[in-house]
Amino acid sequence: MAGGEEEKLLHIPVPDPDFRIGEKVRVILAQSLGFRALFLGYVLPFLLVLTVLLVLTAAGSDELVAGLASLAVLAPYYVGLKLMRGKVDRQFSFFVHKT
Repeated sequence: MAGGEEEKLLHIPVPDPDFRIGEKVRVILAQSLGFRALFLGYVLPFLLVLTVLLVLTAAGSDELVAGLASLAVLAPYYVGLKLMRGKVDRQFSFFVHKT
């Protein structure tokens, strides 16, 4: 629960049928995939906001317009990310190991 106190439900294909309900297991995600999730969820949106803000400010736009436009760029980004959820989900593979 590193992401907070909320519990997450994951559907993970398990090659070993010896797991029992309630058994303690370790769910593992490759570190490189964790960095990809961090990039898609936080770094890329930040770069988009910063880029739009800097470009519009340099182009002479009003600060309010530049600020609102830079925040507005997040809506299509996250909608697109949501629409591509199936493709993104296939890139993230979890593994289960007995503790």
